[in-house]
Amino acid sequence: SLCGCAPPKLAGMLGISVEEAKVKLSSFLLELGLDTVQAWLKVCQKKYKRGGGFYIPIAFGYWVFCKSAHAAVNYLIQGTEGAVQKVAVNYFEREVKMRFKNSNVFKVLDMHDEFLVECAPEDADAVGKLMGESYTYAGQQLFKWLNANPDKYSGGNKLLIEPDFNGGYAIGQSYYDCH
Repeated sequence: SLCGCAPPKLAGMLGISVEEAKVKLSSFLLELGLDTVQAWLKVCQKKYKRGGGFYIPIAFGYWVFCKSAHAAVNYLIQGTEGAVQKVAVNYFEREVKMRFKNSNVFKVLDMHDEFLVECAPEDADAVGKLMGESYTYAGQQLFKWLNANPDKYSGGNKLLIEPDFNGGYAIGQSYYDCH
């Protein structure tokens, strides 16, 4: 299921039987196109079973360990997002060293899908554009990797659309201003 909502929980939330909840949940997942993802994760659950759980292959050759089948979709999504973030961060840090040799650009933090950087005001716009470029690059790398490794993701076919994770940037004096 999605977001940890298995049929019994959905049944309780909606005041319906567990069987009715199973039908609604299956319909919901089918409408989102997640039925094939769920089927693929069931294959992973059997094929990569270890101890009290199973491994799920994610982008760039990483794996995540999952103990709960109903949380597997979230593990796949969040694990892939973590791998994409890692690619973006590595690109950003490499490019900062090359492009801003004589400037003070300090990464304060990176988490999930964002960076927080401290730099001189005159560098702020260029650093912000580099952040966006980093996420675009990560999407390009994900596209290439998934198309080269179709057996390692639920679609199993070539991707048709290259993702771009560039969500823009904000400049400010505090985390609040930038978030």
